[in-house]
Amino acid sequence: MKKEFKIYIVCLLVFLLFVFKDSLDYLVISLNHNFDYTNQINLINASIKKENEELKKIIDFNETLDYNFITTKVKYRNIYAFLDELEIYKGTNQGLKVGDAIINEKGLVGTIKKTFENTSIVELITNKNSQISVKINGYYGILCYQDGTLVVRNISADALINPLDEVYTSGLGNLPENLYIGKIKDLKLDNLELEKIAVIDMAINLNELMYVTRVGK
Repeated sequence: MKKEFKIYIVCLLVFLLFVFKDSLDYLVISLNHNFDYTNQINLINASIKKENEELKKIIDFNETLDYNFITTKVKYRNIYAFLDELEIYKGTNQGLKVGDAIINEKGLVGTIKKTFENTSIVELITNKNSQISVKINGYYGILCYQDGTLVVRNISADALINPLDEVYTSGLGNLPENLYIGKIKDLKLDNLELEKIAVIDMAINLNELMYVTRVGK
């Protein structure tokens, strides 16, 4: 009889533990003052703070430009095409079109490659297919990405340009004029010594693209 009673008590306890498991878990968490809630809240707050700072930077920057602009958040980046493109949360419904310039507060990010109703694909300036008309001290060239380096080609060999000179969009084609790209880091001649090739230290940081702006003429 005692044995049967003990079995009954054990079964009852197991049943009660099962029924009130969630309540017990909550109680344990509540009693454990070192539970990770504080860390989680701090991480969330830090993320929100960083996002707000990035948004404020780009809004303040946009207010200095004499263009029509639409600010949006980056939606998606494929790690296998990290240097090629990204997706943003704006599309044809918001007035975006293929060829529009995309910038952030530091400079040119790329151009719109493809549009959908509420999203768009941006071709980054580091895309191997990207070719953008630029100017350096009044000399024109083509910005492109070759062998892992951002360069300006098609500059006359006698052009008066030097390291640390700044690079801007030329205004030729679809892009507005004077969008900042970066500075010359190094200069060299091509194999035939017919053109100068300027190696560019780009202004944007590809690892920190959170908000971007579409710039229209």
